[in-house]
Amino acid sequence: MKNARKRRFRRIRRGHYADLTSYMKGTGDTQAHIATEVKTSQAAISRIANGLSLPRADLASRLVAYARIPYDSFLRVYLARQRPKRRRAAA
Repeated sequence: MKNARKRRFRRIRRGHYADLTSYMKGTGDTQAHIATEVKTSQAAISRIANGLSLPRADLASRLVAYARIPYDSFLRVYLARQRPKRRRAAA
């Protein structure tokens, strides 16, 4: 190939967010709209954002592609929610 050049396409950047909740706050996107775009229910998005459940691999990959959030953000939010609270020792 003579003088083959790579074409660079301009990417649409939405910014990078730490987790789903910060994405929603930063963009003003709603749970219902995200659910429609990634083909799931609004309730599932709410449970994932609040750390009550972990998404399956296929849903996680769709959310990562749509919201540009890291894969490990789901696990960090889930584990932070599940972490037991420390109780004071009885005197």
